[in-house]
Amino acid sequence: GLVPVRDSKVVDGPIVTVGAAQFSAFLEGVVKSA
Repeated sequence: GLVPVRDSKVVDGPIVTVGAAQFSAFLEGVVKSA
């Protein structure tokens, strides 16, 4: 979901620093929580 991402500061930092696998896991979390 959004909370773990926010806690890990990914949202506050550059999105480019997020790995492809992490980003797809994030998108999956957004879809599941939607």
